[in-house]
Amino acid sequence: MKVSVIIPTKNEPLINELVSQLNEEIAEYDHEVIVVDKSKVPPKLKGAKLLIQKSDGLGNAFMEGVAVSKGDAILLMDGDLSHSPKDVPKLLDALKDSDIVIGSKYMKGGATKDPFYRVIISICSTVFANVILGLGLSDSMSGFCAVRKKASEGVLRDIRKQR
Repeated sequence: MKVSVIIPTKNEPLINELVSQLNEEIAEYDHEVIVVDKSKVPPKLKGAKLLIQKSDGLGNAFMEGVAVSKGDAILLMDGDLSHSPKDVPKLLDALKDSDIVIGSKYMKGGATKDPFYRVIISICSTVFANVILGLGLSDSMSGFCAVRKKASEGVLRDIRKQR
């Protein structure tokens, strides 16, 4: 399974450290790291492909990264080291039995350095998603996930049609 890791960034000072740690953690996988950047001064990267974001917004950065990705599995993570590269193999391992795997800071072993108000917003969003949509998630605001590309193709096609 080839893995495409997509990391949306804007002025992230730790991006090279993240890319280095990530490449080390998933060295056993055939993989590519795509940094979709919206900074005024793009970073000089080692060990990753730099894609200058043409649109605005986090969701659009993800879509632009997916459009150029070559992996059978897509992994999305933040560029500020808030998602640990050490957890990436766990997500990829769980993807063997699922079409999508979502990392959660609220599961055993998870953590967050978010300010209290952001934790409250996240918890409220998760309760809303679970009650209204019946999703059964522990962290609906997580930006740390892995998905089989084939499983996402229909959704991505529908999003492109709406634009």
